[in-house]
Amino acid sequence: MKQMDEAFRKKCISKEGSYLEKRRSIGGVGAGIVAGSAVLLAAAILLFLMLAASGDTDLIVMGAVLAGGIGLFCLAFILLGIVMNKKRRSGYMEYFVKHAGYSREELEAFDREVLLPDTLYSTTDGKLRGIPLWPAIW
Repeated sequence: MKQMDEAFRKKCISKEGSYLEKRRSIGGVGAGIVAGSAVLLAAAILLFLMLAASGDTDLIVMGAVLAGGIGLFCLAFILLGIVMNKKRRSGYMEYFVKHAGYSREELEAFDREVLLPDTLYSTTDGKLRGIPLWPAIW
């Protein structure tokens, strides 16, 4: 068991100071879409650079058109993923009320108390996992 310290506390809360919001913001379809689109965008840039290195004007034009099309597609999906992630984060309290079986007031009290300086936690890898009274949230 460890006592809550400020450095660990900062890793576990959102910008708004909520532990539950931070937990809800991790992962999700939106984050997957952003990550996949970023990888595809990087591949399109590398494809263009390979075709541009050939020196052939036709290949350079074809690479620019192809990379530009893929790039626009990826940017649109990155924006979609960001919007989806914001929507996921904005409804975090309703999600936990529905899935945890606790009232909104109980969850708000938990959210205020979980990261107080006198809180104890157990961890082997630096991640906050074992808060024994709230297993239904995870």
